[in-house]
Amino acid sequence: MAKVMKLWFLLSLNLLVALGGWLMTRLGSTWGVVVLCVGGALFLATILFRNRKRWKSSAYIPYALIVSLLLGTVAGMRNIGNINEWMEGSWTYLKIMIHPIEVFDATTAPMPLSAAKMQELNKSYKQLHVYDHSVAQKILVAFDNFGLAIIDHQKVIPVTDNILIPSVVLPDNSIIYYNRKGEPQTLTRARLQGNELFRMWEEEVPNLTVQHWGDAWQGKLYQPARAFSNLPSALWSDVYPSFQQCHTTNADDEMIRIFDLNTGKYEREIRLLPIIAALEREPGVPKLIHPSCQREIFHLNSVEVIKTQHQADEFPNGKIGDMLVSMKNINTIALLDRDTFQVKWYVEGLFRLQHDPTITDWGTVIVFDNFGSKAANGKSRVVEISIATRKVVGYYEATGQDYFQSNVRGRIITTDTPHKIIVSEEHTDQKDSMFVLDCGDGPVSNSCKKTWIFQGSGPRFNFMFSALLPEN
Repeated sequence: MAKVMKLWFLLSLNLLVALGGWLMTRLGSTWGVVVLCVGGALFLATILFRNRKRWKSSAYIPYALIVSLLLGTVAGMRNIGNINEWMEGSWTYLKIMIHPIEVFDATTAPMPLSAAKMQELNKSYKQLHVYDHSVAQKILVAFDNFGLAIIDHQKVIPVTDNILIPSVVLPDNSIIYYNRKGEPQTLTRARLQGNELFRMWEEEVPNLTVQHWGDAWQGKLYQPARAFSNLPSALWSDVYPSFQQCHTTNADDEMIRIFDLNTGKYEREIRLLPIIAALEREPGVPKLIHPSCQREIFHLNSVEVIKTQHQADEFPNGKIGDMLVSMKNINTIALLDRDTFQVKWYVEGLFRLQHDPTITDWGTVIVFDNFGSKAANGKSRVVEISIATRKVVGYYEATGQDYFQSNVRGRIITTDTPHKIIVSEEHTDQKDSMFVLDCGDGPVSNSCKKTWIFQGSGPRFNFMFSALLPEN
């Protein structure tokens, strides 16, 4: 029994050390490199020290601890087996299970900032370099460390210091947002009145987590979401038989979940796995789902609903209410029919680990391509794709002294001026920024006029969301 307890203790200790290595990578890739260098040096020093002292080969514990540290660090830096998303999702799911939540009533409630907090935020926002830009509308930005703010020309106006993630901004200046830290996930609708946020309703997210950015149409919210499923599962194997061989816990079952905009009540779901599996069975469609057993297949990060007949007519058999979705892990964007949910148009392989495909009014889709460029100035670019030909018609990437690489997120906002877009990027080690690309009458390219809106100072201004406010 003593030997079993000792083995259990040593195993737990190694897992904790590996977790420590993984946690260091969440602080930034630079920290991960530091841990690898220090861990490697310790490993070599331990070998040399043992050889000199002629220690017995059975004294393996220091070796095991250092190797565990290095393995945890490498797993976090390379996102092996999508461990980063799985860890974040599991932590959120655990919080929802442990902490009960009180549903907020339907009465509108203010969310004011105290004078002291306003002063503190204003001091922090002085480090955000805001330029004299050409965007007339106010811009709403959510920062990971500072909450929600409005950029009004060169002024930065704090709205709330709550760490929240907006999903969509509605025409009445209300915001649908969710939380992800410190408490169970909730979905909230709040309206901006002046520079103050007033809560309208708040509901617990039932039995799953929501993520990234959705869209609203006809009184409904279409929100990327995920639940957890242990494999093998009949629900998965029925639509994709190879998953019968998988033995995985907490695999992400990704979907679009539909909520009522007026109450926040959950209504129904649209699961991605059977939709994409059906697409793969069509003639000429390449293999999209990786055959290995992965915890996260798609990483759905955006839903945009077609709202005008003009945009619908650009797609084959397109109609108002169809949904353009972005699936980062399979490098694919696809248009789903609003009624059958079948894929009627898709593009894959023209970008890598992309975010936020945005439909234009001139027959194209603009995509934030996180890792599609091989340039020394950063691996991100903005790609414009013809809907009719499904080919790239233009792209922007950094040149000269510029640097453009957003390891996560990345957002495209179209403006009232054709061929003029706003780009938001998040760096891991460089400065987060937002800029305008004014492309005149042509597609996105390096000939577009670039003007900065803001630049942050290091990782302090990690961006979570950005949108133009409908009402000034």
